[in-house]
Amino acid sequence: MSGSDVHRPVSKLMLFIAAILAVGLLALASACSSSGSSPSLGSSPTPTPGTLIWKYQFYSGKKINLVAWSPNGKYISTSNTDSTVSVLNADSGNVVLTYTSRVCSHPRNPDECWLNAVAWSPDSTRIASAGREGVVEVWDAATGSNPLIYRGHSQSVWTVAWSPNGKYIASAGADATVHVWDATTGKDVYVYDDHSRGIWWIAWSSDGNRIASANKNGEVDVWNAFDGGNVYIYRGHSSDVYEVHWSPTNSRLLASASDDGTVRVWDAVSGDTLVVYKGHQASVKTLAWSPDGTRIASAGDDDEVHVWNAVDGTDQYIYHGHHNEVFSVVWSPDGTRIASGSWDGTLQVWDA
Repeated sequence: MSGSDVHRPVSKLMLFIAAILAVGLLALASACSSSGSSPSLGSSPTPTPGTLIWKYQFYSGKKINLVAWSPNGKYISTSNTDSTVSVLNADSGNVVLTYTSRVCSHPRNPDECWLNAVAWSPDSTRIASAGREGVVEVWDAATGSNPLIYRGHSQSVWTVAWSPNGKYIASAGADATVHVWDATTGKDVYVYDDHSRGIWWIAWSSDGNRIASANKNGEVDVWNAFDGGNVYIYRGHSSDVYEVHWSPTNSRLLASASDDGTVRVWDAVSGDTLVVYKGHQASVKTLAWSPDGTRIASAGDDDEVHVWNAVDGTDQYIYHGHHNEVFSVVWSPDGTRIASGSWDGTLQVWDA
């Protein structure tokens, strides 16, 4: 038998294996390209700050009003303009649950029932959502079942916040009142009604003792979370204040984002302004502290997300992934990623 006869069977085997591998790769590529709604992944194997990790494109016309990361770090939820809340796996970007509001009075036109607010309970088991219908729905985060429906407001609800112990929810909106109520029974604890105009945002301090609200008067109110007694009113902005957030590491510090194009960091006890960030070229709709309290991410009508030093206001980098207004930005609980939601219909997760 010649040498060529000895090697011929081995060559055929190698060709056969190569053919199998080629078919497998083609099938994988075909599967990835055929799913139009699947998240697209960033290309960098070693992400640097501002590097896209994944992006989920919602269907045409669906816009994102708010983004919330579950405290356990596993999921991201979005409140949307079609009366739904989407819950996505934070690692893969795949949608695991879509909750449709049970109280939409315009079932043939769900855009009339869009949802403004979404918030996770501290134990990541429940979600509170609210919108134009003026009610708050509290439901099981895993199944979307058994919603508790709170009907205390007379107009659209723009914001909801859980108490740190998970027992209470504060809600507010166009009717200029803040309602604090039992998250299990829906029974009112008290109503704070010292505002004269609509309330864009409320935030509960990490110790549970105070609540801060941002309103259309350009003010931030801080009051006692137990009885509604007013503690302080901050008047540093010149236009609507859209969001206010407590520092996660310093209970004296608050940051507020405004239509005047600035973000202000200030002392909630003395009222002193500590930092004024002026990096944006338009209205600032949203902000979020990093979990370690050293950085702030902010975004708005200039389609950009700015990440900057919370102590001195110096820029670190700007994320340019969106092509429409960015209405919500949030950090992952471990501080390694940022999620941003925009009216371009995308939820984007990127390296912080």
